[in-house]
Amino acid sequence: MPRRPGERSGDGNKIETQAAAARLPAPPQLLGIHFHKGALEAAPLHPKLKTLLALWQEKRGRRDALPVYALKEWAEHLALLEPMPGNFRFRLGGAALAARFGVATVGQTLDVLAPDLRKALLALLDLAAAKEKPVAASAVLRAEGKRVLWSELMLPLAGGRAGPPLLLFAAYPVQLMPS
Repeated sequence: MPRRPGERSGDGNKIETQAAAARLPAPPQLLGIHFHKGALEAAPLHPKLKTLLALWQEKRGRRDALPVYALKEWAEHLALLEPMPGNFRFRLGGAALAARFGVATVGQTLDVLAPDLRKALLALLDLAAAKEKPVAASAVLRAEGKRVLWSELMLPLAGGRAGPPLLLFAAYPVQLMPS
């Protein structure tokens, strides 16, 4: 006869509750991040990010800068971040980025991220917003026992009249690394 969660088994141990059985995996852990200096064209970016950077450079300064339909090719790997007082909110967040951040991000603030991931993303955001130029980085994360190198790009978009710009974040896993 099946036992209910919380009942004791014949050996006296409590049977695991359904909530405990449905544990979420631990969020990725940031092992290191490197911000690329110098010309972005020379940065070791994922090929998709190089194409996105070229599109951003082509459209820069135009009123219709980067319409959503132009970003379809990268959609699953993009996050659109809008500034808020003392924080940023994920206006859009591609499904592939859930592996990068460990959570679905759409509609969330940066507070939903693990502290080390939030701190690194804030550094990337602050750098791109302050410079009003793209910033490239490489991040090494450990998730589910595997180390993964991510190629990342932060692009400033049109800003508000009195505030910081919207920022577009894109990231692609480049390779699995030995643990």
